[in-house]
Amino acid sequence: MPQMFSENFSSLRASSDFMAIEHARDFRNTHVPDEFTLQKGSRAFGLLVRPTQSCSGEVGISDRRHLEPTSLGLIVKTREELGFPKIPGETVHKRAVQVGSFLSFMEIPLRDMPYIFGLNKGTYAFLDKMRGKLLKQIASGLDSGHIVSSTR
Repeated sequence: MPQMFSENFSSLRASSDFMAIEHARDFRNTHVPDEFTLQKGSRAFGLLVRPTQSCSGEVGISDRRHLEPTSLGLIVKTREELGFPKIPGETVHKRAVQVGSFLSFMEIPLRDMPYIFGLNKGTYAFLDKMRGKLLKQIASGLDSGHIVSSTR
């Protein structure tokens, strides 16, 4: 059954919900507008739904190869699969990540994360703040399913 879509970050209340770019943007605008740029938030979200690694090719040339989000424990679906509306003119953010898989992924400290192109202290800090807020929303008692650990 498709998830009812709301672009408000506060609508994410269960680990089975899927988070789209609108949620990341709303989180940034509502909770951390002075700490992170909109671009940093969009990039951080993009790392989840379309992770890549740099691969050394010829001398001085580096290529990026796409990683399967499942190899990182992330459950990602297309907006179409979820019944989410299309974003007019959007060509990049066509996927969403399951909240529970995101929370599990973020239990890994940055120093222990696999190498993902663009994942650095700044993007990790944004994702970690999002993780903290999601844990509070889920802990508010509205998630009767998957229990998520709040410790690392």
